[in-house]
Amino acid sequence: RLYSVWSNGYRDHSHLGVVPDAFINYNCTQSQEGTPDQGQCTSILWGYHELALEPDNRREKSGDQEGLMWSGYMSADEWEQVQLPGRIMAAQDGFWEAVVDDVLMQYFGYDYGTAVPQARHELVKYILDNSADLRSLHYAVATSIPYLQSSQGFQESEFPWAFGPLKQAEPEIWLDSIKRTTGFQLGTCDHRISHPEDYLDPMSEAANGWTFALVNNSRWIINEDRELVTDYRGIAQSLGGCPTNEISGRFTTVSILNTAVQESFIAEVCDPALTGGGSDISILLPEGMSRDAALDGDIAQDVVARMTRLFYGREPTESEFAKAEGYADQCTPKPCTAERFARPACFALLSSAEMLFY
Repeated sequence: RLYSVWSNGYRDHSHLGVVPDAFINYNCTQSQEGTPDQGQCTSILWGYHELALEPDNRREKSGDQEGLMWSGYMSADEWEQVQLPGRIMAAQDGFWEAVVDDVLMQYFGYDYGTAVPQARHELVKYILDNSADLRSLHYAVATSIPYLQSSQGFQESEFPWAFGPLKQAEPEIWLDSIKRTTGFQLGTCDHRISHPEDYLDPMSEAANGWTFALVNNSRWIINEDRELVTDYRGIAQSLGGCPTNEISGRFTTVSILNTAVQESFIAEVCDPALTGGGSDISILLPEGMSRDAALDGDIAQDVVARMTRLFYGREPTESEFAKAEGYADQCTPKPCTAERFARPACFALLSSAEMLFY
């Protein structure tokens, strides 16, 4: 009930045109019969709390938002009043436990807090000891043993918090990892502006210099031709990523369609068919190795070691070294070069389950 004073609406911005914004309503202060309805302004969920804002001449006098007040007109005292629901919930232990669970789910991908309630309890104490600074909680989790440990599980441990199921990488994390490790040029997306084209289309009445500056100073990338770069968004949305701010969920489960999209993108990055595209070969080869170096077992192992460290952050296993040497012998047509071996190896490593789950 205390949150019911908020309403969604649209405001005519002086430079950006009509944009969605937050408004304050006075439904609980004045009922349809013209008499105050104190019950709608009051919550008794966690004690008796009343929240009522008095209407005045700051309200909209016409249009779809008639009778509502734009939140930008609120005074400091009114902002203090509407923060009441947050202060009430922040006084509950369950609120901070939920905060911890959300962060643990974000990093681990499973319900770690329920599996190890002692860890959840300690993290609640930790964040409150740090003035409820959410950054301290992220720091604690991101530097913890269960997050930093290798998914290979080389070291045995009896601690229940030192192991757990692997987590599927979100589409944006997967794409960003490939961008960073291969140097492949891609754009990005910004969930804050769901439809940037609306602000750039020269045929649109809303497009102007202000709207261009809005998009240009966001995470979206505009090329030298003043066109929006959408390659990243196209791939990410096919995999369930880059959501608009109008939806509540997204499909990210591994499927045949997702696998086809991923493999097509990896083929573009690695160019296993040697069509002349893909990432710069110098990134995939060990430093100082020529792309035309004659392939043998040692060269193949060096190439696999370079990319395994680059993509997975670990050393190759003995079996992986042995397979690399075997594939070098099978490479055709001979004589094979380091590049002819490296690009298919890049495709195999980046399209593997180890790249998608961690």
